[in-house]
Amino acid sequence: MTDTNKNKLTQKIAKIQFVLHDIALFMNTHPNDEQAVKHYEFYQSKFEELKSEYEKLYGPPRAIHDGSWSWTDGPWPWEREFNQI
Repeated sequence: MTDTNKNKLTQKIAKIQFVLHDIALFMNTHPNDEQAVKHYEFYQSKFEELKSEYEKLYGPPRAIHDGSWSWTDGPWPWEREFNQI
Protein backbone atom coordinates (compact mmCIF):
# COMPACT_ATOMS: atom_id res chain seq x y z
CA MET A 1 0.00 0.00 0.00
CA THR A 2 1.16 3.48 -0.77
CA ASP A 3 1.34 6.43 1.60
CA THR A 4 -1.83 7.74 -0.05
CA ASN A 5 -3.70 4.57 0.90
CA LYS A 6 -2.27 4.75 4.43
CA ASN A 7 -3.43 8.35 4.72
CA LYS A 8 -6.91 7.46 3.46
CA LEU A 9 -7.17 4.63 5.97
CA THR A 10 -5.96 6.93 8.75
CA GLN A 11 -8.57 9.52 7.76
CA LYS A 12 -11.34 6.90 7.81
CA ILE A 13 -10.28 5.82 11.29
CA ALA A 14 -10.21 9.44 12.50
CA LYS A 15 -13.69 10.09 11.10
CA ILE A 16 -15.09 6.99 12.79
CA GLN A 17 -13.45 8.01 16.08
CA PHE A 18 -15.09 11.44 15.79
CA VAL A 19 -18.49 9.85 15.19
CA LEU A 20 -18.03 7.52 18.16
CA HIS A 21 -17.08 10.43 20.39
CA ASP A 22 -20.04 12.48 19.18
CA ILE A 23 -22.50 9.62 19.77
CA ALA A 24 -21.01 9.02 23.23
CA LEU A 25 -21.57 12.68 24.10
CA PHE A 26 -25.18 12.44 22.90
CA MET A 27 -25.69 9.29 24.97
CA ASN A 28 -24.53 11.13 28.09
CA THR A 29 -27.83 13.01 28.00
CA HIS A 30 -29.90 10.33 26.23
CA PRO A 31 -28.72 7.04 27.81
CA ASN A 32 -31.87 5.12 26.86
CA ASP A 33 -31.91 6.09 23.18
CA GLU A 34 -31.91 2.69 21.46
CA GLN A 35 -31.12 4.14 18.04
CA ALA A 36 -28.03 5.90 19.43
CA VAL A 37 -26.86 2.66 21.02
CA LYS A 38 -27.30 0.85 17.69
CA HIS A 39 -25.37 3.57 15.88
CA TYR A 40 -22.61 3.42 18.47
CA GLU A 41 -22.33 -0.37 18.18
CA PHE A 42 -22.28 -0.15 14.36
CA TYR A 43 -19.50 2.46 14.30
CA GLN A 44 -17.57 0.69 17.04
CA SER A 45 -17.57 -2.43 14.87
CA LYS A 46 -16.39 -0.41 11.84
CA PHE A 47 -13.67 1.18 13.97
CA GLU A 48 -12.42 -2.25 15.09
CA GLU A 49 -12.36 -3.47 11.47
CA LEU A 50 -10.41 -0.45 10.24
CA LYS A 51 -8.03 -0.56 13.18
CA SER A 52 -7.36 -4.24 12.55
CA GLU A 53 -6.74 -3.56 8.86
CA TYR A 54 -4.35 -0.71 9.70
CA GLU A 55 -2.42 -2.86 12.18
CA LYS A 56 -2.08 -5.72 9.67
CA LEU A 57 -0.65 -3.37 7.05
CA TYR A 58 1.38 -0.90 9.12
CA GLY A 59 1.64 -2.17 12.69
CA PRO A 60 0.20 -0.42 15.72
CA PRO A 61 -0.46 3.31 15.30
CA ARG A 62 2.03 5.67 16.92
CA ALA A 63 1.82 9.30 17.94
CA ILE A 64 3.99 11.60 15.85
CA HIS A 65 6.28 13.86 17.83
CA ASP A 66 8.66 16.35 16.24
CA GLY A 67 10.91 16.60 19.31
CA SER A 68 9.64 20.06 20.27
CA TRP A 69 8.10 20.73 23.66
CA SER A 70 7.80 24.49 23.16
CA TRP A 71 4.32 24.55 24.68
CA THR A 72 6.05 24.09 28.06
CA ASP A 73 8.06 27.31 27.68
CA GLY A 74 5.28 29.81 28.33
CA PRO A 75 3.27 30.44 31.48
CA TRP A 76 0.70 27.85 32.52
CA PRO A 77 -3.01 28.73 32.79
CA TRP A 78 -2.81 28.86 36.61
CA GLU A 79 0.14 31.28 36.51
CA ARG A 80 -0.75 34.95 36.89
CA GLU A 81 1.11 36.19 33.79
CA PHE A 82 -0.90 33.81 31.58
CA ASN A 83 -4.10 35.58 32.50
CA GLN A 84 -2.92 39.12 31.80
CA ILE A 85 -3.95 40.83 28.58
